[in-house]
Amino acid sequence: MIHSFIESLPYEQRVLSEMLDRCFENNESSVFYVSIDEKNREVTYAEMKEKVDIVASNLLDLGIKKGTNVAVLMASSTDYISVWFALAKIGAIEVPINTVYKGETLQYLINDSDARYIVVDEEYYAELNKISAGLEKIQYVISHGQNDYSYETSWNIVGWERVTKYSEVRIRHLFNEINNNPVYPHDPVGIIYTSGTTGPSKGVLLSNHHLVFMGLTHAGIMHYKEDDISLNFLPYYHTAAKFVTMACMLSGAKMILKKKFSITSFWNDVHEHQVTLLSSLGGVLPMLYNQKEKEDDVKNSIRAVYVIPSPKDNYYEIQNRFGLKLVVAYGGTEWNIVSSTELDEDKPGSAGRHFEQYYDLKIVDEHDFECSQYEQGEIIVRPKIPHIVMLEYYNKPEKTVEAWRGLWFRTGDRAYKDKDGYIYFVDRLKDAIRRRGENISSFEIESVVDKHPQVIESAVIPVPADVGEDEIKACIILKKGADVSHQEIFNYCYENMGYFMVPRYIEFFDDFPRTPTGKTRKNILREQGKRGMTRLTWDREKDGGIKVTSKGIDAIKETQ
Repeated sequence: MIHSFIESLPYEQRVLSEMLDRCFENNESSVFYVSIDEKNREVTYAEMKEKVDIVASNLLDLGIKKGTNVAVLMASSTDYISVWFALAKIGAIEVPINTVYKGETLQYLINDSDARYIVVDEEYYAELNKISAGLEKIQYVISHGQNDYSYETSWNIVGWERVTKYSEVRIRHLFNEINNNPVYPHDPVGIIYTSGTTGPSKGVLLSNHHLVFMGLTHAGIMHYKEDDISLNFLPYYHTAAKFVTMACMLSGAKMILKKKFSITSFWNDVHEHQVTLLSSLGGVLPMLYNQKEKEDDVKNSIRAVYVIPSPKDNYYEIQNRFGLKLVVAYGGTEWNIVSSTELDEDKPGSAGRHFEQYYDLKIVDEHDFECSQYEQGEIIVRPKIPHIVMLEYYNKPEKTVEAWRGLWFRTGDRAYKDKDGYIYFVDRLKDAIRRRGENISSFEIESVVDKHPQVIESAVIPVPADVGEDEIKACIILKKGADVSHQEIFNYCYENMGYFMVPRYIEFFDDFPRTPTGKTRKNILREQGKRGMTRLTWDREKDGGIKVTSKGIDAIKETQ
């Protein structure tokens, strides 16, 4: 299915803006998507194309041209989608910014992107203004909303009404510009900043083909059809929201747009709109599963869920409880979607086999020798067709070279293959912990801790030991109203994992710092307090008087 879907679109047509034009020609009056946050507003392809052309013509009139970097600080909305496609139509490079960023992080991303223009929702304008003195290159601020523009600034402030005003002269100029400077599949279309789970964010420069190929791949994996309805609550500063949107366009399916995921309204939204497809990244699926079970959970319209990573511990339970199929994929912003399970197969814990027609993929040891079956190593990837992996890390040539060592892209992910070639993701390499001579996967410890009946989610991080290597800290979110002690969690860990894996430190959290897609930002947890330790961290040796060895549990004397 994936191959037929991908091969159905010629390479020269794999340009984001051309997708909209073709959809308009073939489905002019069809509803493309429904915006829940805008009172279930229906947007047809005809309405979308008209809006995109107007916005593009006005952005062009403001000086935005092919190759211009434009930062976008907006929540998901119909206007965001219009801005995204308008920039693509001109050939400008969209730089979507995480809307939760503030201060130095926000300043760094905008400066690093070389953006001279930024489109910003009014609710984020105050944060932008706070760092105005440190924004080195911004000249134009296009304000989406009703700001009073009373801030003292050297920026040229452009109101949203200026961007959405129809002008026949500007429309003609737009199409003349497009004819004179056409956009090609190999041209860059966006800079997506990585989540920064292991360090400072890097801007991933993506081509049109890269982004469109993601949409084609996702549509093929999930067997998108015209009668499908896909719920999209993911942020557009991440590739997932974008490839769900493109999969709907490529297949003729309808998209249900929502600004963000809500556990309280999720099932109401599903039932009201008869959602058939869902993309679940990060903690979404665990949150749904951890809700109180109901007799009618299985009575819903969802047929399949795209999920990263695999919920291997309750894989079958999720499918049976909700009456759906799980499709597990593996990929990344930089290297695209490179593997997935099939819709009609069950492989708990696996991310399927890689797409051999489009990528080479190996799992190698630290010296780049290919690992044997079941031996863990790093996933490395390289494309077989042009422009389906990143063009570069923007403004970071040394990081680009480092990532492409030996002409293979280094994903930084630890995994292994079974005898049939199925890939099993284990951990990020930098999340691996070395303790008492043992290499320990944080993922494996989390899998055990997450099975505790009072635990919703855990994140395991290394804490520097007093003398070399690491100690282990388990950060835990308990269920509401849970009555469980640090000692009880320790006892559970001791009973269910190898002695060298048992955390020394335990801390309870209300929630974790997260990326836009719900992934836990372990780098922030590692940086909290002193070397990842806070006043709320329980130390089993100092607070519990417990030492764990290969021989069992030893009590630590009070004099020690």
